Amino acid sequence: MKILNRCFIIILATFIITTVGFAESKEKKLNLMPWPLKITETGEKFRLENDFTLSTNKNAGIRFNKYASRFLARLSGRTGSFFSQYYITDADLSDTVSMKIQFEREGKLILRESESYQLNVSGEEIMLSAETDIGA
Repeated sequence: MKILNRCFIIILATFIITTVGFAESKEKKLNLMPWPLKITETGEKFRLENDFTLSTNKNAGIRFNKYASRFLARLSGRTGSFFSQYYITDADLSDTVSMKIQFEREGKLILRESESYQLNVSGEEIMLSAETDIGA
């Protein structure tokens, strides 16, 4: 009887663990941080090419331009692509870029500062909009 109870407990625990594991993998198939409140998938996919370019607000500031440059370097390292654009500056303003990052104001490094963002991905471009540069 003890052996039967142990087998039942092991089978039940295995079932619960696999069910929870599959539920998490379906929910978090997108690697986004912070996790958005709402996700709407359109089915469109952006294809990353070597001619990938990025632009920011007109007066993004040194802090954000350094972050955007690190983002490009990291993306290049992870994908093995060599992009023609290495550094982001306020002069990099164009309507024909692969990714546009826009924010309303420079964020303050305080508690409860807004990190909210909206990410729109289409076949032609990626648009990241946020209230603060911290959210972007």
